Amino acid sequence: MKRLMILMAVLISMSACSASIDEEQSKTAEAVQKILENPVTKTDQTIGDVSLNLPFRAKIEASSENNIIITKGSNQYILFWNPNEDQSSKLLYELGIEDEEDIVDHGSFEDEDRFGYYIIREINQEDGLYELVVGTGGVKMTTQSEAADLSSHAEMMMEIVTSIKFK
Repeated sequence: MKRLMILMAVLISMSACSASIDEEQSKTAEAVQKILENPVTKTDQTIGDVSLNLPFRAKIEASSENNIIITKGSNQYILFWNPNEDQSSKLLYELGIEDEEDIVDHGSFEDEDRFGYYIIREINQEDGLYELVVGTGGVKMTTQSEAADLSSHAEMMMEIVTSIKFK
């Protein structure tokens, strides 16, 4: 009887975690689509030939020719751009989903001149860590996240990605 109760507790716990990631997948897709449809247009930071909008308390930690490392709290984000790809490019998305191993979910959205997407990849099942990639065309942003934070990270990341302007 005791074993049965322990097994039931484990199964309930596992289903609760699964429901959480399922819910966050849906919220992440909604957040990415919402920001793609209503992109951030103002910029408040310029690094070289790139202008972007950083959220409150986010900091630029380092930059190189095609990357910016951004931190907010204890989270680190890597912003990458390929200047040869426009906002309607699907190249980074197609490369991102080419290796399907560990992909939990992915999706894409298009409007008249932008292609937006997200990819959620499981990093460590025991720790509940996921890699989250969001992007538009030739710009993408990547972070590591717990399941419960995926949609909030996706929203903030898409706000940054859609704000990118090149000189």
